[in-house]
Amino acid sequence: YAFDPAQYRAQVLLRLMSEPVDPGSHYLLVSLLTWGTAPDTVLPHLRVWLARNDRFFKASFVYRSWLNAKGEKGTVKDHVARWLEEHETKPEAQFVCSSWLDAKGDKDLVKDHVAQWLKDHATKPEARFVYSSWLDAGGDFGMVQDYIPQWLDDHGAKPEARFVYKSWLDGLGALGALDAE
Repeated sequence: YAFDPAQYRAQVLLRLMSEPVDPGSHYLLVSLLTWGTAPDTVLPHLRVWLARNDRFFKASFVYRSWLNAKGEKGTVKDHVARWLEEHETKPEAQFVCSSWLDAKGDKDLVKDHVAQWLKDHATKPEARFVYSSWLDAGGDFGMVQDYIPQWLDDHGAKPEARFVYKSWLDGLGALGALDAE
């Protein structure tokens, strides 16, 4: 499908219609969204699939793809909340939280889940995505200020640390601007 989405889109949609709630159909939804199918075209299939599978572990891929494709946040908001209730401390929760924040979703929806996730994963390399997304979304600086120095001790010399440094320093600048007012 990735090599020629236009040629295979109809076949993928037909397969999705024949297996609308099969948990394995998440691959079909992700493929459609990742390779350019408009969210409005995917929406009816997404609604049917989520009604049955919103807590399914691999739904994280569907949420991420939907949000990255600029699908309406309100469509998945309650489903994301339910998924995070069940999977908030799993490593993959970083993708759901970061995608939600990057899509300018309501920080309050993921705040407690981000806090729980960081308790278990604060110094892991992939925490950089959560830190950057949280800070870039204007999340509470105090929630991450004790974790980021620990993460930087382990990963600060790696090229990908630049994203955390930028978000961290931008966050410090925003705090300074608030203090100046």
